[in-house]
Amino acid sequence: MACRRNTSTAAGLLLATLALASGMARAAASPGCGTPAPAKLGVLTEVKLALNDSVGGERRYFYWLPPSYSASAQTPAVVSFHGGKSSAKQQAEIDYFTSPSFNNNNNPTSSGPPYVVVYPEATFQAGTTSRYWQVSPEMAAQGTDDVGYTLAVLADLRGRVCLDDSRVYATGMSQGGGMANLLACNATSSGLFAAYAPVSGSYYYRPPAQSSGGEEAKCHPASDQLPCSPGRSGIPIFAFHGAADATINYTGGDRRGACTPDIPHWAEQWAVRDKLDASAVVTSTTVNTTTGEQSLGGTAERYSYGSGASSGLVQLIMTGKDAGHVWPATFSRISEATGLAQGSGPTRFNASSLILDFFGRYKLANSTSGPSSSPTSSTGPGIGTNSSPSSSSSSAPNTATRQHCDALGALVSALLFSVVVLSGYIA
Repeated sequence: MACRRNTSTAAGLLLATLALASGMARAAASPGCGTPAPAKLGVLTEVKLALNDSVGGERRYFYWLPPSYSASAQTPAVVSFHGGKSSAKQQAEIDYFTSPSFNNNNNPTSSGPPYVVVYPEATFQAGTTSRYWQVSPEMAAQGTDDVGYTLAVLADLRGRVCLDDSRVYATGMSQGGGMANLLACNATSSGLFAAYAPVSGSYYYRPPAQSSGGEEAKCHPASDQLPCSPGRSGIPIFAFHGAADATINYTGGDRRGACTPDIPHWAEQWAVRDKLDASAVVTSTTVNTTTGEQSLGGTAERYSYGSGASSGLVQLIMTGKDAGHVWPATFSRISEATGLAQGSGPTRFNASSLILDFFGRYKLANSTSGPSSSPTSSTGPGIGTNSSPSSSSSSAPNTATRQHCDALGALVSALLFSVVVLSGYIA
């Protein structure tokens, strides 16, 4: 049976790793479920990590446990990345995932407790006090591995909190949206997150290589093949971008020595990766939510790919013809005293509620015991990497065989993930 070879290989790798780091195996066998809450509920908690230099050395992240958190219930999690020159705490102030107005369990397709929210934090560009992610041109030469850092954050969090490994999601603003895209494009991390929702994303990539005729390398935002090598297909993508974004132009172009894609072209390429018909895009001014059809208002439009069971697997919301580099919201702030929204925002819909609704529809298959795939590499496509677009196909065993493989593979992968990630990234 095919799964015997796969699980035997994984088991062999596991045993070899255990021989080198047997202490890590004991930690992997003690997940956060069943232990007392490690932090005060309803507040941001800082965690400091001692990591290898390749992932930034001494780093930190923040996490937030909902007031109803219970260590006896597997809880979904949202990993939210801040933008360039921003911070983890500032991201929490714009996504409002820690607000009960958005983060609750009222989603009929998302049973269970509200989400744990995780806020990773980028490193400083050398010689500055500005934080940038791996996706930025500035950090490409610096070589910090933020995918590896994210894997280390997840490994650490799993030991603290009772997570539902099949329901971990990634989102972010600007460069943080670029990080969500990078994780989706990475062969390892694409198997650890169930869905992705970049907002005003910075999807930097290198210009195509110089031609043999000596022509200077140029950006072709609407036609360049974008570097992306995910480890699975059928990846849910829900993106937001304003047509008047003056920071990351909606039509793409040259920026800071790199290229940014035309945003509709970027979405089309995700549809192709997910084996959807990129030409069969449905345009509307509404969005389907679990509570019904919702109008986007203003000049916002939604472009949706897929049909049947895959309907809406890839979606792009153009947030408005006059919408800039923003996190879409109908308000300017939420009062800490009253919990009520105040002021007017840049759009007539809230991205936060739509994102959580979208996340609630998806979960990873084969992740009942942990992540569905084990780490093999911490690098990813885009700026600072050499990955190229790829596609893959596989033959499917019969249902009974596949279920048997899934059960064995999930167990082995869960152990291997924790052992390899921790031993590889934590100093």
